[in-house]
Amino acid sequence: MFKRCVSLFILLGMLAVSVSCGGDVAATQAPSVPDESSSIVESVEEVEVEMEEEPVSELPTFTSVADLYIAAEEWLGEEIRVEGFYADDIISFLLDDIDDFVNNAMMPINELLVLMQDPGEPIIPPQESGAYVQVEGQLLPYSDEYPQVLEDNGEFLMLDVYAYEVIEPSIWNIPKDELPQIVIDQDYEFQGCLWVLVVSGSPYTFPGTNLTAVNHARYWNDALFAYQTALRLGAQWARVLYANGAAPPAFFGRLPGNIPAADLAAATRINLTAALATIGQTMPGDCQLWIITTDHGVGWIAPNLAGFGPGNNYLQSVLGRIDGAPADAIVPEGDLFVGDENLPAAIGVGNVVNNDMGDDVDEGLVLAGSIIYDDSFSAELEANVNALLDMNGIPYEIYVMMEQCFSGGFIADLPPVLVTNIATACSEDQLSYGMGWPVFDEFLYYFISAINQADPWGGANPGPLIDVNGDGIVDWTEAYNYAQFMDTAPENPQFR
Repeated sequence: MFKRCVSLFILLGMLAVSVSCGGDVAATQAPSVPDESSSIVESVEEVEVEMEEEPVSELPTFTSVADLYIAAEEWLGEEIRVEGFYADDIISFLLDDIDDFVNNAMMPINELLVLMQDPGEPIIPPQESGAYVQVEGQLLPYSDEYPQVLEDNGEFLMLDVYAYEVIEPSIWNIPKDELPQIVIDQDYEFQGCLWVLVVSGSPYTFPGTNLTAVNHARYWNDALFAYQTALRLGAQWARVLYANGAAPPAFFGRLPGNIPAADLAAATRINLTAALATIGQTMPGDCQLWIITTDHGVGWIAPNLAGFGPGNNYLQSVLGRIDGAPADAIVPEGDLFVGDENLPAAIGVGNVVNNDMGDDVDEGLVLAGSIIYDDSFSAELEANVNALLDMNGIPYEIYVMMEQCFSGGFIADLPPVLVTNIATACSEDQLSYGMGWPVFDEFLYYFISAINQADPWGGANPGPLIDVNGDGIVDWTEAYNYAQFMDTAPENPQFR
């Protein structure tokens, strides 16, 4: 509001008007009358009139992140409001679909807005993770500030957050305080020789697509929990291939503890090959090798998930690959089989190496900067581990647990001649899922908790008896049975 002051002076019937707005007073006065008997009647009336200012324009509001990306060029540098689901992670995000945060498929860039906040005192607290919110701030181009979390391709946007409002609360019941330090019971040890390799890739943005693999906070917790369990069991050798090879900064829900630099390296394809070669060349006889993988996966989604009706398409690619084909035959997004005549039994594409569900396609695990597909993973394992140990007459057993999306597609590529047992979080045409709280992937959380005979913080495992045969050791089958029973995510764990 602004105010305009008007002063009206009436002297002896002659009108003198003085208008003042904080400046000099201008006055017109009649000549004075010398008659003292005549009283001068002076009336002074001051009137204040309030007038409304021009209304301040409302901030532009976007009801989806995807809409913001479409109009981004117009609003860069401007203050805006955006609605979406809040995801607290190593860094925080705003998303159109909270499933993009909890599942382990690669995420669409144009549905992901990076939120700039002080990690020590975030404007939006981590307890709001999973809530549907409206966020206010300045829209900025992404400046590659978080290379451990995102592999930038120049397309990300970020918002410098000023304020927020919760529209729908989170259903995850995230506690106010973090859980206490982990307690490790040293009484339970693995009987015999144990070597453990943990692999967690990301970040990775696939060239030529809008799909990106975010290095979620839960992947660090997954890897650290598996590593700590290996040490607790007395493993003689344990290595973790994680992201770019460095532990992430602090985040809410981070599992206490760390991985020594000697046991930690980047999750690149070169380092994976080198780790497998080290195992094949130096692992002693009568040893168990555990390979535990987590992170994003790539593969083929069934028609009902892809939005196609029966009889139209068999599978839709999410960076899936034709079985046995070279890397350039990757189908980034789209459909491999179009038309009713292309039923699984009738197709014959690529060099058929195995018979995955009859569809002749490959699934993959995201590494840091690349993807390793099931055929290649199998070939690497056989050449660098199985062949060398067999050649030297060294007896061994290999056990594999895979958390990533489409992980069931690896089972046919890792037959009993290579791997004793393999457990996966989902089938080959399914996504796998993390938990809203605690910050872990769901199947892996229960599987490793079973092996550990305690949860990540040393607490007792809920649910049914795990060590069914009572021998004091939880084997791969018992761990799988427990994890399958406890897993409430929309995934179907697999075992062979």
